[in-house]
Amino acid sequence: MPVKSVCRLCKADCGILATVEQNRLVGVEGNPDCPLNRGALCSKGQAMVQLVYDPDRVTRPLRRDGNGFRPVAWGETLDEIAAALQLIKAKYGATALATYEGASFSRANTQAYIRRFLHYFGSPNRTGTESLCVAPKYVAARATFGPGLIPTADFASAGVILLFGANPAVTGMHRYLRAMDDILAARRRGAKLVVVDPILTDTAAKADLWVPVRPGSDLVLLLGLIRIIIEEGLYDREFVSRYTVGFEDLAHSVGEYTPERVERLTGVPQALTVEVARLFAGAGRAVIDRREGLMHSTRATQTNRALLLLAAICGQVDREGALTFTPALPLNQGVLAQDRLPSGTSFFARNRFPFGDEAGLLPETILSARPYPIKALIVTAGNPVMAWPNTEKVIRALKELELLVVIDLYQTETAAYADYVLPGVTCLERNDLSMNNLMPFPLVRLAGRVLPPRAEAWTEWRIFNELGRRLYGPEYAYASEEAFLDDLLAGSGISLADLQEHPDGIIHREKKPGRFLTDGFPTPSGKIELYSGMLKEAGFDPLPRYREKAPADENYPYKLITGSRLSFYSHSTLMNLPWLYDLYPRHYAEVAPDVAAAAGVRDEDLVEIITPHGSVSLPVKVMEASFPGVVLIRHGFGHTGGGRLAVEKGGVNVNYLTGDLENDPLAGTPAYREGSCRLERKL
Repeated sequence: MPVKSVCRLCKADCGILATVEQNRLVGVEGNPDCPLNRGALCSKGQAMVQLVYDPDRVTRPLRRDGNGFRPVAWGETLDEIAAALQLIKAKYGATALATYEGASFSRANTQAYIRRFLHYFGSPNRTGTESLCVAPKYVAARATFGPGLIPTADFASAGVILLFGANPAVTGMHRYLRAMDDILAARRRGAKLVVVDPILTDTAAKADLWVPVRPGSDLVLLLGLIRIIIEEGLYDREFVSRYTVGFEDLAHSVGEYTPERVERLTGVPQALTVEVARLFAGAGRAVIDRREGLMHSTRATQTNRALLLLAAICGQVDREGALTFTPALPLNQGVLAQDRLPSGTSFFARNRFPFGDEAGLLPETILSARPYPIKALIVTAGNPVMAWPNTEKVIRALKELELLVVIDLYQTETAAYADYVLPGVTCLERNDLSMNNLMPFPLVRLAGRVLPPRAEAWTEWRIFNELGRRLYGPEYAYASEEAFLDDLLAGSGISLADLQEHPDGIIHREKKPGRFLTDGFPTPSGKIELYSGMLKEAGFDPLPRYREKAPADENYPYKLITGSRLSFYSHSTLMNLPWLYDLYPRHYAEVAPDVAAAAGVRDEDLVEIITPHGSVSLPVKVMEASFPGVVLIRHGFGHTGGGRLAVEKGGVNVNYLTGDLENDPLAGTPAYREGSCRLERKL
């Protein structure tokens, strides 16, 4: 009989039914009782059997020596890593240790046991994929609504849906897995869909209005929409008066963003900007949301702020059919052992990015800081060489480390520079707490283990528990993973036994839009802060403001986008599985029709994409429609995991093209989408 569990190959957390025979996985399908994926399962999840039994998986601990890597026993490996960490702490202090978690590994329990391990060591420097993902969204929400409140779009009840840089038909929204189903259902009911994106994506093709915008200019468009709504008196006067502060300041600040200026900077026709503004403001229920298209620029946090302010002045916050909030399940913070941190200890990049520790991690900051602050790095299910911008700089920084430990399924590009490679497990070989408060309802589940770890692989919890036992003594370690999970859940009102009895999860809090309008927001004013005192106090613009950059280098006339994803992969992961490889065996430079015409190229022609930092050669695929002058190369492509397809695949790491880019000054997010390039046909 199939066993209910959760697929965690990305952050979607699909409910699955796993068929296991004699401790061997023989099949996986979507769980129709799961309210998140409702029985659907993407190609990544359907490749789970191949992943579990991939012959290229690392199945024993490996240690680097003069001839490469050789297998080592677990006990010897952990003794050596513990001794190396103690030596680094003695030489440089506890904060010289940092951890990094990949996207598929960031869960409430994994963050807790890694933070616990670090806090006992004396370091706050837990990092993860937030800086490559949603850090600007988190910082913007905190500055506007207060800490802990991340808005979720109520697509199902909306009358107008406005999306920026989002393609839920392919990649979903942030943990809102079946968002496109709800969007299409709303459209059938009469809702209007507006998509702002440089590319005619699958979602834009289904929209009532597609707004092709110049890459990187979304902030201007948002401020222009706000200006029109205020100037024409279309904003919700009562809502603004009762629930917001800073409206007069906002109204004054957007005065310069006339439709004429917006058209010049964004390429969006004046009439279309006015149409979108009136449509959104005139809806009884309207919702606005974004995805990664708004996350990776130097203006990312302020762009996300502007998006939230647009919703707020129209009264579309904490109401049905608008932006709503579902606070997370409270966990036992005592497990984190924060009292072990010396007084005054803070995240290593706090002095450069005041909200960096709120966002989680800052890879470009790690790379930019000199003298290099991190001497030991433990990477868990992550691949910075493929995921972070400026690959050459990443590699140089990894080589400077005195200790690099990589816990992963494969000997990845990052593992090639490790001192130790430890065999991790798949999501079906470990337990996780799946807690989703970015859906219209807050669901918590036990993503339960259904298989024993393969060969000599250990769960990451066991690795950190046993390493901590060696470093900190028996008082640190838990007797079992179940004991740890019980302790973490203490005080939440939900026990491990409750989750085991309800494999489809427990909705721990009833959806009640309006609770913050009634009780107040957790901001200093108790209201939605259009003008952010938090940002002003830290020395940043309290209101979103667009600063024009220097004109583009005429030698690189095209806009290069390197962040768009394919549905077959998750960032750089899973590209080495034969079944997924067959679905998309070639990598392309996707170019706007005008770019193709200027270069005289057609589909499959070979071109060289040249930036100020490097070049790659790829076949061309001409996009159906896009903003003029756009070139798109998919993010993360080229990873092979050191497997059988390494030679055959022939992919490229596009992050070699991004160079030493700036960060968003608030969240620290690398601005790797802001590239430029030229294109040359190769004969």
